[in-house]
Amino acid sequence: MKKFALLLVALLMVPVYANAHAGVVATNPSTDEVVTVMPSEISVTFSEELLVISDKEINTITVASPDGSLLENLESRVEGPTLIATVPVLNPALDPGPDNEYPSGLYTVKYRVVSADGHEVTDSYTFSLNAPMLLVTESPTDEGGDGVLPLPILIAILTLLVAGGILLIRLRKR
Repeated sequence: MKKFALLLVALLMVPVYANAHAGVVATNPSTDEVVTVMPSEISVTFSEELLVISDKEINTITVASPDGSLLENLESRVEGPTLIATVPVLNPALDPGPDNEYPSGLYTVKYRVVSADGHEVTDSYTFSLNAPMLLVTESPTDEGGDGVLPLPILIAILTLLVAGGILLIRLRKR
């Protein structure tokens, strides 16, 4: 029993290494949502903090209108794990109405972020303004990772194998 306790302690002391990258946990508007008015802000929230470098814009977001042209004068900012773009009023001098509204149709939100672990994630999603969805979103791409297990995981696996082998040999000698 003492050996089992030692093995358990050894296993608990092996460092745990998470090999996950930032993933999207929420969007506003939601993916494939149909909205009746253009939101004043468009945001994408991730599962971990985004990297911010004061003099560089490494996290970007663009919004393409139904005709494919990019919305102009978007102001973006990062708040923890959230990338936010403020959507400008088309013409602040005009009252809201048909001549001062964004066109109905499918809008595509594209973003590129760098998470706190340094990995880049690029993806897009769509929402509709006054119209049903017509397109399927693209799948995410991850620029990081080379398919090789990180060193801490390899060390943990090797430690488990050695500890298990020693325990098995000692149990057989009894």
